Amino acid sequence: MRFLLLGLGSIGTKHAAILEKLGHIVIAIDPDPAKGAHYRSVAEMRYDPDFDGILDCTPPDVRPSWNMYIPAPRFIEKPLGNTPSAVLAGPVQMGFCYRYAPRLAEFVSTIQAKGVARVTISGGQHLQDWHKEDYREVADRYHGVVTDSLPHSVYIARWILGEVSYAGATAAHTGAFDLDVEDVAGVVLAGPNNEPCLLSVDYLQRPRAFYIEAVTRDGGWYRWEFAPKEADEMYTRQMQAWVRLCQGEDVDVPDLQDGIQVQEVLDAIERP
Repeated sequence: MRFLLLGLGSIGTKHAAILEKLGHIVIAIDPDPAKGAHYRSVAEMRYDPDFDGILDCTPPDVRPSWNMYIPAPRFIEKPLGNTPSAVLAGPVQMGFCYRYAPRLAEFVSTIQAKGVARVTISGGQHLQDWHKEDYREVADRYHGVVTDSLPHSVYIARWILGEVSYAGATAAHTGAFDLDVEDVAGVVLAGPNNEPCLLSVDYLQRPRAFYIEAVTRDGGWYRWEFAPKEADEMYTRQMQAWVRLCQGEDVDVPDLQDGIQVQEVLDAIERP
């Protein structure tokens, strides 16, 4: 299959490598000449309808200027941002990668079967460790934890509880980094039966951690923690699902409605 990829940042490069390893062709666009993309702009690329799918790995604030109408399935990295609805012509798979994390689906099924009473989802990673380089040299990559990190937790909350509503949040710029963005945040969501769901994210902690704790209605306590060694398997499973979607299969993936609902929570936090 042949895919068009917008943005060769760290995640775009990861997706491209996996797809090529799976035997597919990836045509990339990125304005940075050092990235070695096929094209540096959408305008530079001649209109080419011969793509089986489009992967949009651009930052949400620049995404509108990158989009073009091609009637093909579209993979969109989180968060949805203000992606123009006109370009969403085919099926959409949102880039909530933890949907494919080993052991997580089994964990979610277990607590759902028991009946969820409350949930805590917490994650963080120190900026200096994120991309293995000085964070100040890539400062434009960081938009604040609400945009960068929280979407995964909001999506998982919806996966576990169903529809969730925003109840409150606090986000702070601690001054720990030379970045004028929030580096720590906490959020309260409510499930359909008012089940409390507490989310916390940060740019501060070492080592990296991401975990879920749940109490079920029978008094049980359950915990899942992401193991970094599982990252390669997680991303490979994500791209395998994407390929199947582009082949026309009925695949259970985070879709456009998930992206919209998560974005509504993010908007409520950032513009209360």
